Amino acid sequence: GFSLVVNPGDDVRVNPPDGIAWEFTAQAIAIMNYVDTLYGETNFSATAAAYLQQIRLAQTSAPFTDGKGIPAATLNGENESVGGFSPLDQCLSTPFQCIPERVGLAASVWGLLADQKLNVFLENLPKSQVVTAAGPGGGPHIRVVRGEDGAEVRSFFAFDSSFSGGVRVASGDVDGDGISDIIAAAGPGGGPHVRVFSGFDGRELNSFFAYGSDFTGGVFVAAADLNGDGKAEVITGADAGGGPHVRVFDLANNTELFNFFAYGPMFSGGVRLATGDVTGDGTPDIVTGAGPGGGPHVRVFDGSTGQPVIGALGSFFAFDPVFSGGVFVSAADFTGDGRAEIVTGAGAGG
Repeated sequence: GFSLVVNPGDDVRVNPPDGIAWEFTAQAIAIMNYVDTLYGETNFSATAAAYLQQIRLAQTSAPFTDGKGIPAATLNGENESVGGFSPLDQCLSTPFQCIPERVGLAASVWGLLADQKLNVFLENLPKSQVVTAAGPGGGPHIRVVRGEDGAEVRSFFAFDSSFSGGVRVASGDVDGDGISDIIAAAGPGGGPHVRVFSGFDGRELNSFFAYGSDFTGGVFVAAADLNGDGKAEVITGADAGGGPHVRVFDLANNTELFNFFAYGPMFSGGVRLATGDVTGDGTPDIVTGAGPGGGPHVRVFDGSTGQPVIGALGSFFAFDPVFSGGVFVSAADFTGDGRAEIVTGAGAGG
C-alpha cells in the first residue's frame, strides 16, 4: 500500500496505482481540545494532544454516497462510525497509533477526532475481477483478470502443476475482510482437495479435503454467507462417482454447518452448485443441478437449514426430462425484486 498525511478538514482524493488498488493508509493529525468541566471554559484554556488517525480502504461492492466516496464524514468521539462503517478497533492512549491487524471494511476508522472533518473520496475504483480456471486436460491454472480491460491481476497454480484434471473455482469473502477470496477445488483424478486463497494478496487461507481422501471424482464449489456472520461459507458438491453429496463448511469456526444428498444417494453422476436468495428471505439458498446420467433436475435448498424448498421453484426439470447430459446452474437477482432467478445450462449432448 501507500501512505499520506493530511490535516483535519482536508479532502483525501485517492487514485491508487495498479496492483494495490484496494488499500491505502491516511494519517490525519488532529488536535484535541480539553475543557475543565469543574470551572468551565472561562477559567481554563484548552490543552492539546496529537492523535494519529489510521484509515484503511478496501475494494468493496458496498455502495458509497454519490458513488465517489464518503463525503464530509464527521468524527466525534471514540468508536464512531463513518459512512455506515464502524471501526474494527479503538485506541484510547495519548498519544496513540492504531495499527489494524488486517484490512478493514470499505472504510474503517480507528481512534478519536473531535469535531473535525476528514473527507474521503475514492477515485477510479477498481471494477469487478474475473477468475478463470483450466478444465480437464490443463494444469490447475488460475488467472484473475480485471473485468474492464482483461488485464491480468494474478496468476497461480492451485495444485501441483502436473495435475491435469482441471480446477473448479468460486468466490466469496471467506475471511471477512471485505474482499472476495478464491475457492479452488480439484477436478476429476485428484483427491477432493479444496483450497482458499486470499483475494487481497493471494496467500492460502485454508486447505481441506471435502470428502474421503480416496475419492477422485472431483469437487464442485460455491460460496455464500449462510449464517450471517459476515464470512462466506464454502459449499461443496461431489462430482461423478460420488453420491450427490452437498456439504457446507464454516471455515471461520472449522465446523460443518450441515450436509445433505441433493438427489437419491445411489445417483453417481455428481451435483453442480450455485447460490442465490431464491426465497427472498435475505439468506442465500443452495441451488443444485444433477450431473450426467440423471435428468436435468434442478433443486433449491434453504440456505439456513439445508432443507428442500417447497414449491415450483424448489424442484423442476430445466430441459426435457429424458435428457441425461447433466445441467449446470447459476443464480442472481436479474429483475431487482429481491429474489434470485435461476439460470441453467445443458451439459454434454444438450
